[in-house]
Amino acid sequence: MRHLLLLLFIFLAAAGTHAAEPPQRPFLVIDAGMHTGVIRRVDVSADGKLLASASEDKTLQLWSIPESRLLKTFRLPMSDGEGGRAYAVALSPDGRILAAGGLDADAEINGNGGYVYLFDTISGRITGRLGPLPEATSDLDFSADGQRLAVGLAGTGGVALWQ
Repeated sequence: MRHLLLLLFIFLAAAGTHAAEPPQRPFLVIDAGMHTGVIRRVDVSADGKLLASASEDKTLQLWSIPESRLLKTFRLPMSDGEGGRAYAVALSPDGRILAAGGLDADAEINGNGGYVYLFDTISGRITGRLGPLPEATSDLDFSADGQRLAVGLAGTGGVALWQ
């Protein structure tokens, strides 16, 4: 009986450590073709041809600077509440990877700092996810060679570095 209680306790403790899943249902959104909220950060590719912007309107946008034209809109995983707000963005030196972070759905639901998402700027797909982080992402920057990504964390969270 004692072993059964111990196993039940271990099972319940382990069950409590699983994070809640972000909403899987789609959200209806209107793409205004521009930001409709505060823009928190911008970054420019090394060749000066692309500009990426992160906004509290839950969008990340990629612009062609020479043409002043919106190329793509990206989104962090979002929730009904604050989850999905983008606070930081960085472009790899070659402009092929857009890194973004902020307050994603996971951060809102599970009380952590969420993740940094890596997007392919050509296809628009998420190609990677870094984290979870202890605090929300407030700033991002790629190294000059594009091999490392520095992540500034909100509050007293410090800095994370990925290679």
